[in-house]
Amino acid sequence: MPNAIARILESQALWIIARVLILLLFLSSGFAKIFDYENSLAEMRAAGLTPDWFFNIA
Repeated sequence: MPNAIARILESQALWIIARVLILLLFLSSGFAKIFDYENSLAEMRAAGLTPDWFFNIA
């Protein structure tokens, strides 16, 4: 592996950026479930999760 790529992969900044992006992914999903509660209940029912309200809150 070239040294430049190895330095990028080992940098602390890259790992912080990756963690922030994963955090944004989960936060946006949570906010979508809060603001569109009926649709998220339908999503839980479609997945076969019962009780749907419990899995939606969890």
